[in-house]
Amino acid sequence: MNFQDNPFGPVPSVRLPPMPPTGDPRYQQQQQRNPDNNMYPQIFDQRNQYQPPPQQYAQSPNYPQQQYMEAEAPPQQQQQLQHNNSLWNTNYEIAVGAPQKHDDGVLSSHYSYRIQVETNLPCYHAPRFSVSRRFSDFEWLSNLLCRKYPGVFMPPLPEKSALLQRTNAEFLETRRAGLERFLKRIAGHPLLEQCPELIVFLQGDDATFEAAKITMRESAVQANPNASKTPNGLVRLFQGIGESFTTMFVDKDVGTLPSDPQFEHLKSYVDKMHQQLQQLATATNQMVNARRAMASAQSTFGLYLKLVGDNDTDALGSVVASCAREFDVGAIRIQGQANEEALLEERIKYYVAVVGSAKDALGQRATALATYQRSFAAVEKKKKALQDAERSGNESKIITLRSEVEQAEMTAAADRDFFETVTRTTRQEMQRFHRTKLFDFKQLLLDFIGLLTRPPQDLSRLRHEVESLDERSLPTLDQ
Repeated sequence: MNFQDNPFGPVPSVRLPPMPPTGDPRYQQQQQRNPDNNMYPQIFDQRNQYQPPPQQYAQSPNYPQQQYMEAEAPPQQQQQLQHNNSLWNTNYEIAVGAPQKHDDGVLSSHYSYRIQVETNLPCYHAPRFSVSRRFSDFEWLSNLLCRKYPGVFMPPLPEKSALLQRTNAEFLETRRAGLERFLKRIAGHPLLEQCPELIVFLQGDDATFEAAKITMRESAVQANPNASKTPNGLVRLFQGIGESFTTMFVDKDVGTLPSDPQFEHLKSYVDKMHQQLQQLATATNQMVNARRAMASAQSTFGLYLKLVGDNDTDALGSVVASCAREFDVGAIRIQGQANEEALLEERIKYYVAVVGSAKDALGQRATALATYQRSFAAVEKKKKALQDAERSGNESKIITLRSEVEQAEMTAAADRDFFETVTRTTRQEMQRFHRTKLFDFKQLLLDFIGLLTRPPQDLSRLRHEVESLDERSLPTLDQ
């Protein structure tokens, strides 16, 4: 991706016709928080349990830790690293426990997750508490926040059902870690960390929470009737079709709102990045599968090499057996590297979903703009009809049209206010997204470099054993 395509900096507002402005909602002031060091989940392969890298690798410059980087970095870089930590600082400590299965009937069941919360915020009734929630409850929270806070880049939820070639235990662990990351990102967001939806989700008992799910949904719809939950799939497709029809059928004689080149550039940038990240995730998956296949093939090779060596009981057979053992060790190393690359693949796939949330937020802004364009065109059209009626002197029609113009202006003012709110939020979220992306990708690249620079397998002793073989190693045949 070309660096010049990255639209850093403030984005100018769309030029709008004068209407009564509304109050500018401010982000809540961030307080001093504890850093969230568990940004990404750890995925475990049930057949090949993931092992952390050896300690000597973790302490090497090729496998840097945050503490090492902060201690050795120049003062300016230390300030940037501290700023990176503050992006997801939180007044919460949240842990999502292992899923618990509940049987609903003969062929029906569901899983619940125990959420442990520790917080110093006064809006909660206690500093430590826990609740149980289903996956559908997490979906309710995500959809409600998308409706109530349009323009916010909502943290993505993990997949709801298992994909092919994944064990059930592996899928459940991946989903548990994804739900925990989802809650931590919301709790660390300055606009969402103390929102009433999150509070009732984290501390409400079952009866309180079920009642809140209904009342909060209704109030969110009434507060933002033009908003919707996160668009995806066919919803996003029909959203784009609706915007096209708006452009096609708005009366050109009454004028339309000017477009915003900066936001059009942002949309192009995000679309391109989303497509390229999907391709990167596919390439990483191919690399992981190829390395796992190589590990399996090398292990099989070592097995048959050992069988060949078992036929000889002399020095040659011993050396062949040593080679077979080293092939097995190499296969284990390759499998371990494949497992670590699989962790990086999960992080890339997560970032695909993060950029998808950015696309959704930009889509919400586009929908709000299309709605305001329609109401603005309706005002202009009714004003033109009123001018025609005033020239004709039709008093009864003039009275009716004046009332319609007033009502249309009120609708357009509400649509304009909503559009401006979404635009402000989207601009702030995009600037925040650029900062988090910079440091997330920096750590991702450092982890990739750490994998590439691992020291090779030490085969010097085995090489010496092989090179020492000569005729003196041959067995003496009995006559």
